[in-house]
Amino acid sequence: MYIAAIAPARMRGRLVSLNQLMIVIGISVSFFSNYFLLSLGDESWRWMLGVQVVPATVFFSAADPRAGESALAPQQGRELNALQVLTRPG
Repeated sequence: MYIAAIAPARMRGRLVSLNQLMIVIGISVSFFSNYFLLSLGDESWRWMLGVQVVPATVFFSAADPRAGESALAPQQGRELNALQVLTRPG
């Protein structure tokens, strides 16, 4: 939803589709890696959980520290316009 809200109209479909594709690929990779780790025995769940640390570390090290800032926040001088939109009924 956020990608669709901030993406330029000419790129919106591609970016939303790419995001969904990356989610599906991530789930598939997770499924197959867990399938192969299953042969390690009763304690394989520990490896399955530990393997997730690698992509999480890569993601957090590559993430923009300003990622928490909203691109939808009102621009300077447009606070009144934003307030009107937020308080509009229905």
